[in-house]
Amino acid sequence: MVSAVLAEHSGQARAAIEAMLRVVEETVPVQMIWLDAAEQPDNPARPFHSASSRQLTNTIIDIYRAIRRNRRCSHIEAIQMLNTLEEFSDAEAQSVIGALSGEEAT
Repeated sequence: MVSAVLAEHSGQARAAIEAMLRVVEETVPVQMIWLDAAEQPDNPARPFHSASSRQLTNTIIDIYRAIRRNRRCSHIEAIQMLNTLEEFSDAEAQSVIGALSGEEAT
């Protein structure tokens, strides 16, 4: 998805996106994440655990659209790809994907 966004932009927009990604790389507390995982191996942080239902839904729809646009695949293929993403394996995400599978998101 990142490479697709970068491919769609050039010049100042691309430089701004790359700078933003660099800030994220430099500020994500990777060492703290590893320590937390080591200290609480039975209670790992789940992706999107602090996101609202609306944020999760919007993220899934955005990724669905990116898959359709960038991979030029069918609605069904995009849904299948979403279902393979570990980040969306919990019940709430699967419910959103299930709703998408019944209608084509545009």
